[in-house]
Amino acid sequence: MSNGVTVEGICPSIRTGIDASLVTYLMAIELPGYFSLFSSDARIEALLKSLHSKTNLQRITDISDQIASAIDRKNHAPLLALTYVIGGKPTITNKTNGLVKLNYNSHNTLIVDGVLELVAIAKILGLNHPFEPTRKLTKQDVVSNSEIRQLLGQTFVQVTLIFNSELGLNSDDLLRYYGNYNNRESHLRSPILTSLLDNSPINDYVKELVGLANIDKFGGVARSALRLTKSDQGIVAEATLIKLVLGAIGGATPQNGNKIEDFNTHKGAFDKEAIQEAQPHIAAFIDTWLTGIREQLKNDRDGFHYSPSVWLALGLIIHHILHSKGVDIDSELQKAALKLSQINYSKSASHWANCEVMMLDAKGQEYKNASGGGRPFRAGLAKYLYRLTQG
Repeated sequence: MSNGVTVEGICPSIRTGIDASLVTYLMAIELPGYFSLFSSDARIEALLKSLHSKTNLQRITDISDQIASAIDRKNHAPLLALTYVIGGKPTITNKTNGLVKLNYNSHNTLIVDGVLELVAIAKILGLNHPFEPTRKLTKQDVVSNSEIRQLLGQTFVQVTLIFNSELGLNSDDLLRYYGNYNNRESHLRSPILTSLLDNSPINDYVKELVGLANIDKFGGVARSALRLTKSDQGIVAEATLIKLVLGAIGGATPQNGNKIEDFNTHKGAFDKEAIQEAQPHIAAFIDTWLTGIREQLKNDRDGFHYSPSVWLALGLIIHHILHSKGVDIDSELQKAALKLSQINYSKSASHWANCEVMMLDAKGQEYKNASGGGRPFRAGLAKYLYRLTQG
């Protein structure tokens, strides 16, 4: 078995066709050898990356402090326990001492319980992980935290593995297990989960939007991806379009909060009439803008026209025009899209110097985010780009 690993543990019972579980103990430092922190499935990778939020980061910090305190001072703290779901059909072998062996593909696994605890462990141990932007340990980190890191690395973690050796589990099964555990954990927030698991109303709305805006003509959409990479086929990630829609209809607050549920339940700004009326306007704006930057899309894969922040800023501009009084909305949207389709989106374009949330990189060659965060960057981009439409 490629990437095959074997664990021994206690498996209470295995019933035909029913998912089973095995409980074992592994040292924290061994975890990456038995479970991949990354996934080749775009939906799972997007789910893991979506955990990067202010709420989750604070929880991770609290858990990290708790772990360090318990190890350093032997304070009372919850035992470290993680639950993984194993994809595919692992093989199970009974042993004479009551234990069983489970052989499975380490790259076909998903952490479903103890997710933030795993992030905290990875951060303390300096392991590479997808949950937030990677930051390598500095020399100071290594020196100041070396004892805690060594002790944690040798600490045993209780691990529960859920599997089905007869019928097997696919990626949808893994995501549904994640959803079930996520619903039990009030601190673990991942709004994108619903849109990854099912064809919810916002997914259907975005699919219609893609057709109306002729996005496939310009390169198409990378479905079930949180963020577009150079290896992805498409010009925009589906998750980016979802947030563009949230911003175009509801503004910055639902866009920042990823209020997918509000859209799906027609809450607040997302009543049926509002979302239906907005769709052709959003589509016309995107179509006009993409038509004007077609050559840039072909010739510059690194430009800001591929940046999710720019797309989300466009959503905020659409929102502003849709809610402007005393204007011909169709005309204003057309004019704005045309003007924005004529600017240079290259990261080295000199006009970015006029954008208050942009700054040159250390080499003085390309512009980058100077705001220190995603939300202020989007807001600053929207303000700057809208200003260009008025010139």
